[in-house]
Amino acid sequence: MKPRKNFMRIQQLIAMSIILISIFVALLLSWLLYGKFKQITTENTIRETRNTLDQVNKNIQLYVEQLIQDCLFLESLLVKNEGVIDSTIEERFNTLYMTRGNIVSISVMDRYGYMQMMTPSYELKDNLHIHERPWFQKTLRDNELYYITKPSLQELYKYNYKWTYAICANIDYEVNGMPQSMLLRIDMDFSQIAELCNSTSLGEKGYIFLVDDQGDILYHPDQRIIATGQVTDMALTDYKAIDASGYYDNKQSNTIITQSDMNYVNWSLVGVTYEDEITTVSTEVVEFILITTVISIGMTILLSLFISRQISRPIQELGNSMQKVTAGDLETRINIESSEQEVVELAKSFNHMVSRIQRLIKENQREHELKRKSDLDALQAQINPHFLYNTLDSIVWMAECKQHKEVVEMVNALAKLFRISISGGRDLIPLSDEINHAENYMLIQKKRYNEEYEYEINVDASMLSLLVPKLILQPLIENALYHGLEYMVDPGEIQIKSEIKEDSLFIYVIDNGEGMDPETLLNIMKSGKHSGVGIKNVNERIQLLFGKGYGLSYESEREEG
Repeated sequence: MKPRKNFMRIQQLIAMSIILISIFVALLLSWLLYGKFKQITTENTIRETRNTLDQVNKNIQLYVEQLIQDCLFLESLLVKNEGVIDSTIEERFNTLYMTRGNIVSISVMDRYGYMQMMTPSYELKDNLHIHERPWFQKTLRDNELYYITKPSLQELYKYNYKWTYAICANIDYEVNGMPQSMLLRIDMDFSQIAELCNSTSLGEKGYIFLVDDQGDILYHPDQRIIATGQVTDMALTDYKAIDASGYYDNKQSNTIITQSDMNYVNWSLVGVTYEDEITTVSTEVVEFILITTVISIGMTILLSLFISRQISRPIQELGNSMQKVTAGDLETRINIESSEQEVVELAKSFNHMVSRIQRLIKENQREHELKRKSDLDALQAQINPHFLYNTLDSIVWMAECKQHKEVVEMVNALAKLFRISISGGRDLIPLSDEINHAENYMLIQKKRYNEEYEYEINVDASMLSLLVPKLILQPLIENALYHGLEYMVDPGEIQIKSEIKEDSLFIYVIDNGEGMDPETLLNIMKSGKHSGVGIKNVNERIQLLFGKGYGLSYESEREEG
């Protein structure tokens, strides 16, 4: 009865351990997973927001970069033409305006602000005083390649109310050695940039706005903010708190602010994402998880120390050994002497089981090899003995007819044929020997059939050393003679060819006989009616040696061979 009591005690200990540790692990994992999930989700949201901003940034920069290239191109035309605006210049400006769908206007002014050319020809606003405009003065004053203005309503022309931004460039040139200058301005439609910002999704409530290096708002989905200048959106000030981490998490407004700075222009894209769209966790659930986890940790530590001393070491050793056996290491043995009786008995049974598995595997391997050899020998023994009888009968007939030369040829061919058939008891022989065997067989048959068919062997010399199962061509040739050429009126022909495809050797036996209809072709390997035992024999022997992926296949058409 003692083993029974010990067994029940260990069973109870294992059950208690599993229950307690499972509760502990479940609660601990719940807490860890909650924190990790929230962290990963927040990090992913920040990363995805930044990637989205970077992509929008790249798209906007493509517009700006194209604008700069257009400006430099027009500037080079004016410098090359020494500031003279003739029909050629006007035509080039007009062409650029027509081909760029986002250009609102192109203007050229002298250094005093007087308009020299505009494309298209709009009517200037009254009392414009271009020379007093900040963008005009900054362009002339700053020695920079170009200056890009802030977005605003079109300020030069009447009846044009598009929201635009412009690139301005001070053009220096010489006329008769005297330095001259003029100003080039290209106004661009800002709606494309606004559309890029507005169409980009950062969740259901998230959005993107655009600011310059002075903190002025260039674009915001709420146009009232730009129109009134009133900062009602906390994100418009929160973005200034972004540090080296690249984002700012405002717990008060429940938002995460990310920023992406632009090249070519002192603008920045700011993305606003709402945390309540990332994840929503009940406060009660969080408190419950934390309280339960603390209690479970205390209880589990005390109980696990006692339980682990009793059962963990031998069970772990047993489990590790089982894993090794599962991985294929059948040399593993367990040596457990000081433990519960049930564990010791289990270890002994395990060792006995592994030893028995080893013996069974070895016996199964031997039986498999013997069966495979027996199957091959049985299949080999099925080769049709009528061929030998018919050949000897033909030799006797030739001898009686005094055809001594033919008798000698057939006997020699028959001897070579059977020498290759024996092949020292090997199942695999070089392809050259198999070809010689087939050639001797066809030579014998040709003598028997009084030269009524021809044969051709076309095998590349590089393949002759490859090993193949012996006696695989003779049944195929025999089948071609008896079922393909026997009833032909015209001379028959048999071809043997080979090739290498996809690391496999393909051998073809081709005749020009009467062929087979589709039904016969479909069932040829299922019965011996049209193929004979020899064909099935060849197919089975190949598959025994190499697997089901190899064997015979037929292609045929009536009257085609």
